[in-house]
Amino acid sequence: MSLIDAATESERPKRLLVLDDEPSICEFVRRVAEGAGFEVKTAVNHDEFSAAYDSFDPSGIIFDLVMPNVDGIALMEILAKNECKTPLVIMSGYHHELLKSGRRLGDDYELDVRGTLRKPFGIAELLDAMSWLDSPARPESR
Repeated sequence: MSLIDAATESERPKRLLVLDDEPSICEFVRRVAEGAGFEVKTAVNHDEFSAAYDSFDPSGIIFDLVMPNVDGIALMEILAKNECKTPLVIMSGYHHELLKSGRRLGDDYELDVRGTLRKPFGIAELLDAMSWLDSPARPESR
């Protein structure tokens, strides 16, 4: 990456799009992310997510795997079909193996999955996950 590319990347606004069917999770992530300098849009369903994704141009997306109607698995398929290059963090309150499977699926779809976040999580874990979204290189073991 050249110095010009690095400068342009660092000037891009930090915009986080959060998708979770639990409004309290969305609000928690919003508060922490805004405190960390992100602009944040939240969505509690796929329709809200789609509208925000199209208008907000997120620099990172954090989303839940298990949701009613359009879940995180279907969302990854949609993002892949749209050739999404936005860094992603997958979260879930279910068994950690589900997160591993979700990450493998994201890899199979050639999405930029930066890591996983197991619910419940605290401020420190969330801040770590948001730092993954800013990383220039894709971590392999998160």
